[in-house]
Amino acid sequence: MIIGRSAGDLTLKERIRKLLMWFGIEHLEGLLEIHETDFLKKNFGLGKDEYENLCNRGLPIIHCASDTSFAEKHRERVMKSNVGSLTEILNFMSRSKTRCFHFISTAFAAGTGTTECHEAPVNSANFTNVYEESKAHAEHIIIARCSENKVPYTIIRPSIVYGDSVNGRSLKFNALYVPVRSTHVIRDIYLEDIRKNNGQKAVEQGIHLDTDGALHLPMKIFIPDKGKINLIPVDYFTKTVLSIIEKPIPGTFYNITSNNPENMERLADYTQKVTKYYGD
Repeated sequence: MIIGRSAGDLTLKERIRKLLMWFGIEHLEGLLEIHETDFLKKNFGLGKDEYENLCNRGLPIIHCASDTSFAEKHRERVMKSNVGSLTEILNFMSRSKTRCFHFISTAFAAGTGTTECHEAPVNSANFTNVYEESKAHAEHIIIARCSENKVPYTIIRPSIVYGDSVNGRSLKFNALYVPVRSTHVIRDIYLEDIRKNNGQKAVEQGIHLDTDGALHLPMKIFIPDKGKINLIPVDYFTKTVLSIIEKPIPGTFYNITSNNPENMERLADYTQKVTKYYGD
């Protein structure tokens, strides 16, 4: 059973159908029960009979809906979506007598100013962005409400989730992928110029093809601090979450992260090799 909202011109059912088609499993649509709701409205905006019917199921709840914007200008929207909506979601949890409430949070709810993130409630007051702040706030509300209603819960905290580890497939090439996509577009513009216009624009910009066919761009990737970036592939994330949901340990916090995060220098180097463009 899936409950959620429409998005733009697409109903929830249409959104789910597009996802099923993307995965190539559209034939399974008939197995799904879909209810379009509004988490900010009383009883999700559903009629009394439909809402009561959902409450009587007693199914485990996986809360993975959220606004993932980092922008401070969207603070009101993010807090409303990620924190304000919890009132009705947790009311539903309480009335439905769910077997377990699973909340998909983020490892970055730990905030800043700490070198360790234990699998325990967070206590930071400082965050890099409003998304992290909203998730930390939501965790505290969920823990308190579940404890009050004696509802088993788990807090699941993934780090940055990217494409499939086997084939690289990704539904959206945003976040981590944005700088790579940007340089990829620039590369293709000048490759096209070299192929069709003898590279007139490329020459003006000091751009040329190396002997091995790689494009040389007069640009630099400035990395003042190699640092580390914690990434996990989506297939690993999915398998881990499913194993947690199948045999949950109530009251447990799960940090789903890499034990060996990559540094930015290696990621930049790998990107250049795969896309075949190089900077100074």
